[in-house]
Amino acid sequence: MNCFLFVTQGELEEKLSLKLYHKMKEAYPEAEILFLSIDNPGRWQKKGLMEIKPPHSSFEDNISKFKRLTLIHSALASRRKFEEKVVFWGDNPSFLLPLFLLTGKKAIYIPVIKSLRPSLSFWHTVFFRFSSAVLANDYELVRNLRRKNIPAYFVGNLLADLLSSSAFLFSHGRKPIYALFPREEKFSSDLKFFLDVVEKMSRGDKTYFILTIPRKIKTREAREIGEKRGWHWRRSLEGDIMEGYLEKEGAYLNLTRFRGEALQQCSLALSTDDISTIQATGMGRKVLPIFNLNPEEVVSLIRNPQYLFECNQHLSSRYGRRGGIEKISAYLLQGIVEDEDFLKKFSK
Repeated sequence: MNCFLFVTQGELEEKLSLKLYHKMKEAYPEAEILFLSIDNPGRWQKKGLMEIKPPHSSFEDNISKFKRLTLIHSALASRRKFEEKVVFWGDNPSFLLPLFLLTGKKAIYIPVIKSLRPSLSFWHTVFFRFSSAVLANDYELVRNLRRKNIPAYFVGNLLADLLSSSAFLFSHGRKPIYALFPREEKFSSDLKFFLDVVEKMSRGDKTYFILTIPRKIKTREAREIGEKRGWHWRRSLEGDIMEGYLEKEGAYLNLTRFRGEALQQCSLALSTDDISTIQATGMGRKVLPIFNLNPEEVVSLIRNPQYLFECNQHLSSRYGRRGGIEKISAYLLQGIVEDEDFLKKFSK
């Protein structure tokens, strides 16, 4: 019987593990899948899913961090006698060591890479060795791990698998959509930067610019930043789809909170946010990641098709397209992967 224990750490990791759960149940309803959340133990049970718990105890709300960690370790140690595959979702490989010591099993590790410049330290490499296989969404990481004789497999663009189908279309006419993706933690500086880009691009270019407001940012903040730089706030005729738009001397920047729709419908994504860059790549969209560039350089690169082609070729080969959930499901249920070298060396 196929039995799995999904140990999750991180918000995106929990969302992806839930998608994998549904995909595996769809393919093989008899599969038994248990959960444990490191960040919030007990949350899976509240969602109606099977979650492991410590013997003779249970997870409670508002417990101390130390007690929570003790209960997590107790719950994991109780699984030592069970024959199940442990699957760890998280970006902290150091947890692979206690996971191995407590369960007596090397976990299948799924590190969800969210940065274009992830670090791989000596100690990271040491901890990776306590996994039975690494299923990663970054081919550069896979290549580096294989050089160190660590079993690793590239599954494709997991972050793009988080996106749902568009529920509507933006009213852009026949203009190409240029979607702008600022970072939540640096929203103010990123918005100012994008306003300069839009102002320069609008001179002679007929383009529909749309900027996505991050979840924790208030629309009022975007409005105030724009008005301080001489832009005028206008209400949008597109209702709930748009928060409004900023206008300055014929240049327009629409503001929306529908990030997924912007990613899927854009002709070009301009992004200072790494997750958006990776997701746009997974959707097959043309993308320009922005690092240490001024607005003039960004405009120049947008108008350089050769640079955009080479940049997107690199991103595509590194992160791939969506469909990683299906590949992981097939690997867990049937041991099927597309990489013959991986199968020969590392499959049991």
